Amino acid sequence: YGSPLGAFIDFQTYLETAYDPGYSEQYTPDEFRNEFLKQDLAGGTTNPISRFVDYWRFYYQAAALQNLVTILSVWQRLNATSATAQLEQLQTIHSRIDRLSQVWSLEERNSCENELQHLTQNILQDANLNSEITGDLLVLNSLGFAARFNIRGLLQIKPQKNNPPIAFADTGQASIDVPAFGSVSIAARAKTVDGLADEPAMVSGLTIRNEIFSLSIDENSGGIRSINLHSKRRTNLLTQQLAYRKAEQDEVRGHVVARSSYSQMVADEVKLESSSRIEARAFSRGRLVAGETTLAEFEQYVDVRRGSSRIDLRVVLKPLVPLAPLAWQSYICSRIAWATDAVEIFRDEMGSQARVIEDRFIAPNYVRVLDDATSVTLLSRGLPYHKRSSSRMLDTLLQVTGEQQQEFEFSFAINEPLPMRAATACLAPYFLCSSSTEKRSVAGWIFYVNCKNVIVIWTAPRFDEQGKICGATLRLQETEGQPGKLIVTCPFDLRSAESVDFVGHLEQDLTTDGKTAFYDFQQHQIFQIELHW
Repeated sequence: YGSPLGAFIDFQTYLETAYDPGYSEQYTPDEFRNEFLKQDLAGGTTNPISRFVDYWRFYYQAAALQNLVTILSVWQRLNATSATAQLEQLQTIHSRIDRLSQVWSLEERNSCENELQHLTQNILQDANLNSEITGDLLVLNSLGFAARFNIRGLLQIKPQKNNPPIAFADTGQASIDVPAFGSVSIAARAKTVDGLADEPAMVSGLTIRNEIFSLSIDENSGGIRSINLHSKRRTNLLTQQLAYRKAEQDEVRGHVVARSSYSQMVADEVKLESSSRIEARAFSRGRLVAGETTLAEFEQYVDVRRGSSRIDLRVVLKPLVPLAPLAWQSYICSRIAWATDAVEIFRDEMGSQARVIEDRFIAPNYVRVLDDATSVTLLSRGLPYHKRSSSRMLDTLLQVTGEQQQEFEFSFAINEPLPMRAATACLAPYFLCSSSTEKRSVAGWIFYVNCKNVIVIWTAPRFDEQGKICGATLRLQETEGQPGKLIVTCPFDLRSAESVDFVGHLEQDLTTDGKTAFYDFQQHQIFQIELHW
């Protein structure tokens, strides 16, 4: 039906006779609103939120394994035949992960998870690395930047502080700093001084403190009452609660209108405890109520570690009243609030940074709330949907109608300068192996990238005709909207380096100097470099 013509016509006639398609408004790209959630709810999609959480978790796991194959190939622990077979299997898994984001099923989800675990074991086994920890420890980081990993179950590590690569360790837990594309080895029974002996307790009443901030829990709601930097004690950076947004449809003057209201978060139990001297947890259990009606039950766990600016949350929800099938109107969410209107809000857009101008938007990696002096970054961990309910409040959707998952994880990072790195580190795994004296002699890193706003998102080893490692391909992305000059360093002298497109066609030859290659990149650019040694 062509509105300009006022008649039913065939498509060819419409194109020949109508110059106006019937739309009187034009939109800039930032003015478009995504309707994925609305379409999912209208189509009765299973797990319209957690299917994206599963996708991003598996995506980062598969990317970490891809980089692990490159690292072990450069270390000459994987031969060409083994590495090629593992990469082919990873391509198959990537295809299954993509399908999972489109059509979710529990069977397919579990199958992807099992295949990734099995492939991890095969890669380490082919590299003659023992994943059964029997002595000294080897920690592998397949990320393209240095990262701190929080590792549990390390009963052989003694309490210590600032003993590189160990930042903190106590009672079977350790925070370990590992270089980009590299590894560190840790002696199981090294003699150390207990550096935590004089450290103050992390828990006091309803407050958890570390070296950076203090976090207070509200005894009535069980949510986060305040987060205060030690340098700015009077400024509350963030308040957080869980809420059930209840929506009902009314007919007003012949039009259907959705009316929504938020529940109240009521805690039945609040408890703070320290599992060790380097970690503290706040636990709350209670109800989301509206008047006399209990709409849902909840549990919330808030974890804080010594020396870390990151706060990890795990939420368990049990809805008692079904949610209405109204997109963006009826949901259970985590609500955060900040103190001032004078903030800028940014989100990830395909791995780079974009300003938030919409009330509702998709940000599966992070949302950053920034003022003149401080920032709070919500690390979404795959949770895609967010809604600004006011100028000072943000809802992160956890459950909508059709959502079967009841457990969700996300984090907050205080004054995080590189949010995309922090979001990646939340989901990318580390790899643990037993370390011998011979294995500790392996180089600490294989690639170094000088620009912090550039991350390596994909790598692949290159082999010559004899099956010998002769180079690597790196795919990189600029994440902060800042152009610059990239310097990539590898462990071997380079014969050549070039920029190629994503199918391997030459774009330009790069300047090299010994083990280093140089490339001028633009803002938001995704580019690929081949190194030959």
